Amino acid sequence: MASQVVLFAEEDNMFRLMEASLNGVASPRAERVLHYFFGESIAEPLSRLTELPGILGLPPGIRGIICDDEANLSDYIREADYLVAESARVTRDLIRLGRVRLRLIGQVQGRPLQPSASTSITVTW
Repeated sequence: MASQVVLFAEEDNMFRLMEASLNGVASPRAERVLHYFFGESIAEPLSRLTELPGILGLPPGIRGIICDDEANLSDYIREADYLVAESARVTRDLIRLGRVRLRLIGQVQGRPLQPSASTSITVTW
């Protein structure tokens, strides 16, 4: 089975930790976040993060990608199965670009989704 992709729509400390958890390894930016939260020794927190997908029963092959520049979000969306956003603009046009694979859109706080009121959007999985 091809891997499933969780696209985090913007740079965010918590998204970096989620990315490390899904990928089983910390990117350099995720390591900085881990040091920020946990100080010098990050081995134990990283170990716990990388164990989470198994503990939660997530299927193998899910990987996290972070779009670190909202201007490039449309470049990433076509490969995403899941989109998680906080304050990034999730527009109707962006959703259309991802319609082939995109199955779920999660909005964490931030601004609401931006499709027009006259547009019907159905996301199924």
